Amino acid sequence: MVELKKIDIWSFAKIIAFIMLITGLLLGVLNAITFWISGIGTTEVILVSLIASPLLYTVLGVAMGIISAFAYNWLAKRIGGVKLEFNK
Repeated sequence: MVELKKIDIWSFAKIIAFIMLITGLLLGVLNAITFWISGIGTTEVILVSLIASPLLYTVLGVAMGIISAFAYNWLAKRIGGVKLEFNK
């Protein structure tokens, strides 16, 4: 068993931000399709959905990644980190 004692904050934030970017892209497309099909979305609303969703989700992903890694590092010092087992 190996204990994960610390997470690099910036590298974790980048991974979470990328995952959130993909999520934002998918949700932005789904929102745009929903607006288009329902007829309530103008071209501007659809374009904002396609641009704002990925941007907002990416920014929130960076913030969540930083906060999560900081919290993990703080807790791991006090109560111990996650234990990992690698197959050889």
